[in-house]
Amino acid sequence: MPFPVPFLPIVLIVAFASAISMWLINHFSSAKIRETQTHFAIRQITERLDQIEEADFPRTTADLIDSLESSRIDWNSCGIQGEQILDGWGIPIITTFDKKNERWSFHSFGRDGRSGSADDIEAVTNRNRTDGQAAPSDGDKYAN
Repeated sequence: MPFPVPFLPIVLIVAFASAISMWLINHFSSAKIRETQTHFAIRQITERLDQIEEADFPRTTADLIDSLESSRIDWNSCGIQGEQILDGWGIPIITTFDKKNERWSFHSFGRDGRSGSADDIEAVTNRNRTDGQAAPSDGDKYAN
């Protein structure tokens, strides 16, 4: 028995609506996943740096990358490319070493790729001091 004529347009409309809704869900959940993975990667990096002995603490980007490549970091959608750490969106994380305070800072531009917006992700970590001195610190900063 053939289907009634109105059945085909209804099926096409439902299929089209389903495809659009799946795309929207994937698009917005993917952005949140990449944000979470970037937070997680940066947290692992700062924790790794906190564990490094004073003599081995990296003070150049090349040394930082070498140290991280030999670490067991779960990069997820983040990673290392050349001498850059990439966030979940494939954008280089700005890594800066403050020689005076011996601390690394990390800055991801977040989902929108612009610095200074609400979705930026930042963290700071100090060299692990074993001489009894307290390291000057702003503490870890994670912006959402």
